[in-house]
Amino acid sequence: MRVLFVLKEVGLTEPLGVMYLSSSLRQAGHQTKSVQFERVMNPFSIIRDYKPEVIAYSVTTGFHSYFIELNREIKEKYPGFISLFGGPHPTFFPEIINDDGVDAICVGEGERAVVDLANSLDGGKLPIDVPNIWIKDGRRVHRNPPRPLERDIDKLPEPDRDVVYNEDRYLASDPIKHFLNLRGCPYDCTYCFNHAYRELYSENGGYPVRYHSVNRVIKEVSEVKRRYGVEFVRFLSDVFATKKSWLREFAERFPRDVGLPFSCNVRADLIDEETAFLLKKAGCVSVLMGIESADDRMRMLVLGRKMSRDVILRASELLKGYGIAIYSQNMIGLPGETFKMAIDTLKLNARIKAEFAWASIFTPYPRTRLGDYAVRLGYFDGDYDNLNYSYHSRSALTFRDKDDKEKIENLHKLFSIASRFGFLRNMIDFICELPLRPIYWLVYRLWYGFALKRYIFPVSFGARRFIESICRLFRKDEG
Repeated sequence: MRVLFVLKEVGLTEPLGVMYLSSSLRQAGHQTKSVQFERVMNPFSIIRDYKPEVIAYSVTTGFHSYFIELNREIKEKYPGFISLFGGPHPTFFPEIINDDGVDAICVGEGERAVVDLANSLDGGKLPIDVPNIWIKDGRRVHRNPPRPLERDIDKLPEPDRDVVYNEDRYLASDPIKHFLNLRGCPYDCTYCFNHAYRELYSENGGYPVRYHSVNRVIKEVSEVKRRYGVEFVRFLSDVFATKKSWLREFAERFPRDVGLPFSCNVRADLIDEETAFLLKKAGCVSVLMGIESADDRMRMLVLGRKMSRDVILRASELLKGYGIAIYSQNMIGLPGETFKMAIDTLKLNARIKAEFAWASIFTPYPRTRLGDYAVRLGYFDGDYDNLNYSYHSRSALTFRDKDDKEKIENLHKLFSIASRFGFLRNMIDFICELPLRPIYWLVYRLWYGFALKRYIFPVSFGARRFIESICRLFRKDEG
């Protein structure tokens, strides 16, 4: 069975979800390939030559309309394949199955499901009873519940990086590579879909945090290092270490057996003296840590992040004490937020001396509590089909003060660089009132590329690669 993964385009982070699906399919004897539709010169020729029997799309809300229209266009040119939509949007909006051209969707984690689907199709049978799969049979839709999650994720094959690297030499040669050390998150932030995942799997054992063994992580990183010459590791798991026993073993073995610097995601309320020490010992040089908002009520009650400002300040102090750089994560343009509140968040980032202070413009994703909250209070009209796919450009919300919306959208572009330079913070109110957004976009992208490589993911690269990185960011964030 020939399966083609269709992507819009990949920025600087490998699509690990696609890679995991591809490895499961290849292990079962199927063929896989990927194409980035917005990056190659003639993507339709790839479809013509490869003749896929299944075309799979990994879809997030905001991109769903793009992929639905693209799938229709492909079906007009090359009919006869089964279209499979997976990812967060089909999982939480399974009614996408009713759109023209959508033949099947995968709800929830898909490694086992896509293999069962491909095996059935390979045997000439329509997979109407495959767990996790909803599929059309004429006018009827077969809706299958999710199977229990694989508790021992070491049993899943390592991600098939070649399915993307073979088509994207930039990613293949990038000295930064991305990994997962666990799946799931035990927390319940209102802007995240974790609570919806737990509801989805509530009758199948829930949605627990599942760790790879330290052995598996070391084996996978070592193999990628051997094949691709990795200089820096990024762990993308939601929270890197919620178990100190795992972190203690990792801190002993990773520097000895792998010896690469890395970055990971942490929560401020999990950072104590021992955790900061173990991260440093293991080779951690930077962490991504969520602040989200400086306003205690907004952070604790609206966002569901049960931690005080003092906890954030203490965690930052501990990390700085061990020489670990902070890539802070923030949201501005939240429901009910004013421009002044967003400025307070900027000032808190300056106070903790974050090396890189990232801010996204809040996007009201469906089936999240904060998305529902925004609709209920009239900040968002609930039209997810018109939702902007980028949380880098403009807000989907209605603001009580229209000027605040314009200023917050400008602040987003200047947030990180202003957190580093006091003279910009002193003028930020005035600057954000100016109609200079194209210039602010340029500043944002150049600073983003420079600061990440300089402070957060320090790797050696030349001017040519820096320019190429910026170009990929320009293309990815258009709109």
